[in-house]
Amino acid sequence: MKKAAAKKITSLLLLLFMLLSAVACASPDVPAETGTETEAVTDDGRIHADLPPTDFEGYTFSMLHWNIPGWTIHGIDLYTEELNSDPINDAVYRRNALISEKYNVVFSYDEEPATDVFDRIRSSISANEDLYDLVYLRLCDMPSLMLEGDFLDIEHDVGYVDLDKPYWDQAVRKEMTFAGRLYLVIGSLNITDKNSTACVVFNKRLAADYGIPDPYQSVRSGSWTLDALTSCMDAVDGDLDGDGKINPENDIVSFLGVHDVAASFFTGGGGRYTVKDEYDYPIPCFNTEETYDLISAILDIMERPDFTNSHMVTYPKDLSVYFAENKGLFCWVRSGDVIGMRGEEGVDFGVLPTPKYDDLQEEYLSAISRHTAGFTSILSVETQPDTVGFILEALTAESHYGLQEAYYDVTLKTKSARDDESQDMLDLIFAHRVVDIAEICDFGAFPSQILYMATGTGRRMASLYSSYEKSLTAAMEDFLDKIDALD
Repeated sequence: MKKAAAKKITSLLLLLFMLLSAVACASPDVPAETGTETEAVTDDGRIHADLPPTDFEGYTFSMLHWNIPGWTIHGIDLYTEELNSDPINDAVYRRNALISEKYNVVFSYDEEPATDVFDRIRSSISANEDLYDLVYLRLCDMPSLMLEGDFLDIEHDVGYVDLDKPYWDQAVRKEMTFAGRLYLVIGSLNITDKNSTACVVFNKRLAADYGIPDPYQSVRSGSWTLDALTSCMDAVDGDLDGDGKINPENDIVSFLGVHDVAASFFTGGGGRYTVKDEYDYPIPCFNTEETYDLISAILDIMERPDFTNSHMVTYPKDLSVYFAENKGLFCWVRSGDVIGMRGEEGVDFGVLPTPKYDDLQEEYLSAISRHTAGFTSILSVETQPDTVGFILEALTAESHYGLQEAYYDVTLKTKSARDDESQDMLDLIFAHRVVDIAEICDFGAFPSQILYMATGTGRRMASLYSSYEKSLTAAMEDFLDKIDALD
């Protein structure tokens, strides 16, 4: 790992490079401008990309997205061939048509299984072939390619992308920037990452039956904590068949969950594996008393008999089905699952953020899943990075309104959420989303232990960390060395 002084020099050099870049001439790979105007905030009240009128003469803008057979995650935010009256589909179609006509661009799209996408990128890099302009892998599959230098630094090596604009996710930008370098971004172009954001739904009928205080008010007052969740669960007497056990087949379960509850509640409670130092490098911060207290509080919930973990016990139905059958007070979901629940007429539900650890925590924090989310990257073999940056900026700026309105306001809020309060909760959930590079990279395989801590390892997490600390530190040092080498 580089010494602190070396890191400081690197940071100063990067600052100098950024200052020089700011006064550099126009990017060479973009066709001649067709006018002199730039776009900014206009009379329609929208924030537009600061891009000159340009004719790309039929440039084919190619995109590659991952999928996993049997999963419902696809690049629905990137491309569609026709209108079909679905709000998201039609917003994507209209956006692409507008950008295509405005800048004379043709869009192409490929979708392959995640492992094939990974292999295809590796082959493209090895052969020095510029096959794709934008690439989306699963977030957990991206670090190895990033550290091998297979992605461009979008902050500095790609023209026209204005990451200060509000249609780029600033929290992810900050977290994924290392010593001034940024290889992965998300913004309004994307909805897969939003579908991958953790939240909790509650059954309104059961809440009323058991006299549960208004969860919405608990969130608004800042008191929606792990203790508040526990209090709500305590109010449920769900052993309907009197056999002394709680089973969603025959009883009412206080919380329907999976292993993912552990990791998302850890993030929601302010848990971190790393923080950034003064040189923009991640450093470990896990091994604290506060962290272990948080883990203990999460396990106090997950080890309850009225908490159902379907990753540990096999049930005939999916948890969302039990929830729709009014068999669970709370259910852990990702935001994309809320969309799927919109057709369930038998349950009246509300949406909540994952709880805070205690009421001293300032914000509700929501985890983005590294297994189901994908970020945007541009391959290092790209021959026209500024053209790609121009079109990416145009697409993202246009998506900030049409696509996000279709996804956020129509699909999530109006169609799925059943009340105005849930709409407010969704605003809160998306406002404070969190990723941690240690979890994305699974440094030393330790972050995975949080995901599986309900299997019995959680109560000895301090000793478990001690046994993993050497491998975790080595993995982080290797990460930093490789980041330093990406010049």
